[in-house]
Amino acid sequence: MPIQKATRLAEFELAFRPDPLTEPDEIKLFYRDDLNGLRDARWREKMSLRLQFAKGGMYFRGAITGHEGVGKTTEMAVLLSDVQKDFKVVRVDAFIDLNPQQFRVSDVFLAIMLNLLEVSGQNFNAGLRRDVWNGIRDFFPEYQIDRDHTKGAEAGADVEVGLPFLVKLKGSIKTKSDEKQKQPLEAKRMSDLLDLLNRILGVCSRSTIDQDILIYADNFEKGEIPVAFLQEMFLTFGSLLRSLDAHLLCSLPPALIFSDGAARLPFEPNEITFLYDIPVLNEDHQPHHLGIEAIRAVVLARAEANLFEPGQIDALIRASGGGLRFLFSLIREAGLEAILARTSAVTELAARRAVNLAIAPFRNRLGTGPYDPKPVTWEQKAAKLKEVYEGKAVAPDDTLYALLRSRAVLFVNGNGRYAVHPIVVDILRDAKILDAKCEGGVRPV
Repeated sequence: MPIQKATRLAEFELAFRPDPLTEPDEIKLFYRDDLNGLRDARWREKMSLRLQFAKGGMYFRGAITGHEGVGKTTEMAVLLSDVQKDFKVVRVDAFIDLNPQQFRVSDVFLAIMLNLLEVSGQNFNAGLRRDVWNGIRDFFPEYQIDRDHTKGAEAGADVEVGLPFLVKLKGSIKTKSDEKQKQPLEAKRMSDLLDLLNRILGVCSRSTIDQDILIYADNFEKGEIPVAFLQEMFLTFGSLLRSLDAHLLCSLPPALIFSDGAARLPFEPNEITFLYDIPVLNEDHQPHHLGIEAIRAVVLARAEANLFEPGQIDALIRASGGGLRFLFSLIREAGLEAILARTSAVTELAARRAVNLAIAPFRNRLGTGPYDPKPVTWEQKAAKLKEVYEGKAVAPDDTLYALLRSRAVLFVNGNGRYAVHPIVVDILRDAKILDAKCEGGVRPV
């Protein structure tokens, strides 16, 4: 169901749902480009120009990164919409096309092939040479591609069963997860697999004469993706991605971008865009009026102003730390509180109750748990949070990355300034890590 502007509290669940904007009509109605002026102004225009300059000549390689909930998927949807006239986009989603917990680099290449054939109209029939067919089958014997699906192509004839074959093979990538069957391909075989992919790209590019092919690897920044896979894909086999005969955009986790091996990534530093958090507080912990105003415009595009009592939109924006996904969660919760209180608008009490419900999860994430990849103690986190709050220079380490992943620390604007989330400031004051008079929290001093 499409997003619609809320005219009553009961419509908050739809108007402020956490899904990114991906459809052109929704982007037109609800997207606000003013937010980008508060991080890296014009990054999207610059990336669009780089793609345009590369079209028809060389291949562009670019990446987007940022922490959870900053709007990466929406921003990429806007960018891809901007360039759709000149580029045929082939999207490979780590969660839709693959098994995010267990897949190989070769599976990614195969998913690119299948999605490429699908969007270019090449459903395994005319235009694909016999060696390409045989190559797909021989590289992936574990998917049990039987000869009944390919004998027409082997005979040089058109294949009428191309679409069922496509569906079967795509399903196999996602569902087959037996490690004994799915052994990684050695480097030489991976190079041969790239050659096969490039041959398929050559065939499919003939059906997109006025458009270059742009491959978009989406959702590879999510925490569910194993670190070892990301290192293998983008560091070990980064040179193969550089040799891909197509333009390439990827979403990647910040920790990989800032890792020691970042020089081996298949992207130049100026081709990597970091989407910063939108600031709601200045370095002196006073309200960042431009940031709050820009986010307020996003809220008012989705709901009538009379659904909030005066000051409550700004109060929820401050409590969100500028994260839109978290803000939408707070607004939905505040709307429910208002409905239960039988009021027609979000009151101060409803907003405060919504924020209070969010405090415990923040506090719990400041501890350690059995699922933490590298456990960091409360004492280590508290010391680092105090340094960040006081504006001291901090270098990324395991502690800072843990705080960034849990959103206790924000990374704001083009200068890359770190900031403590307002809810966490309150937690630190209560724990006497910060003085009770320290500003920058949700509650007034």
